[in-house]
Amino acid sequence: MFRDLFGLKQDKVDRSVGKGVGYLGQNHGKQALLTRLRAHLLYLQDRHPGSELIYFMHRKQRVELLSPYFEGIPVSIQSNSLPIEIAMALADDRLEAFYGFTSTALFTLKTLCPELSVYRISDEGVSDAVYHPEELWQVLDHAGAETVAFESDRGVV
Repeated sequence: MFRDLFGLKQDKVDRSVGKGVGYLGQNHGKQALLTRLRAHLLYLQDRHPGSELIYFMHRKQRVELLSPYFEGIPVSIQSNSLPIEIAMALADDRLEAFYGFTSTALFTLKTLCPELSVYRISDEGVSDAVYHPEELWQVLDHAGAETVAFESDRGVV
């Protein structure tokens, strides 16, 4: 139904992946996540060399607050008025992967585009700041989102 509603044709779903990597911003975890954000982005830069990094801001985030954490990292910041699932369905370009922490958009992106690589970053330091994240993680695992673990002394593994 979603594909019909937004004109997401099968040939658009099957086309080759692009070179960009998306990171989904969120409001959960607040300062705990912000302190780890830079390390998360540096990990993505190493894991996907030559790929454009795109940070999709959460609707409650502000560029002024995020900018210091992006200093020296080539990352594009996007603020969409549409939900990310709709923005991606309407976009001409596909991203090669999406990463995030507890964003429910990870679930819907993986469900709507099962061929898309979707990763949940597991970070104990941020988990403590989120109320009952285990239930969301179970849903993400069930949808097929892969988990990568963040260790503060080693980065994301």
